[in-house]
Amino acid sequence: MLGPGGFIWRALRRPFLPGVCSSFRCFSPGSETTSSRSHAAIFTFDTPVLRIYVAASLSQAHLVQQMLLAAGIPSRVLNEHSGGALGELASTSIWPEVWIDRDQQADLASRLITELESRADEEQICATCGEINPSTFEICWRCDGQFPVTA
Repeated sequence: MLGPGGFIWRALRRPFLPGVCSSFRCFSPGSETTSSRSHAAIFTFDTPVLRIYVAASLSQAHLVQQMLLAAGIPSRVLNEHSGGALGELASTSIWPEVWIDRDQQADLASRLITELESRADEEQICATCGEINPSTFEICWRCDGQFPVTA
């Protein structure tokens, strides 16, 4: 499958040009030369990937991605910059998506996401100042008091 101008985009693990996104490289068919011009991208990844989460906002997608990275699950956010297409495309097709690199970690990632979503509506009270905080906070927003870590 080729994009406009006959170019294919492939995801790589190493940078190729300074100042250019290090995740993607544009190849001309039949050669190994790269192009720095802008083209519509067709993504292929070095490893099999699995969409694990669709977020309603970019901050929510990055929160989930950082939680997965902290748990040792490599992940990436796609549709990160597609908000500019709102109005041209359906709003649900441009929502940020979190993808993981390893299928065998899908169960753990799903459990972590389910736990994060179930805690989102709960609240906790700071023992130091008595302020109400969301249960996902690790420190009080008012007095910087630490909350007990729950696993």
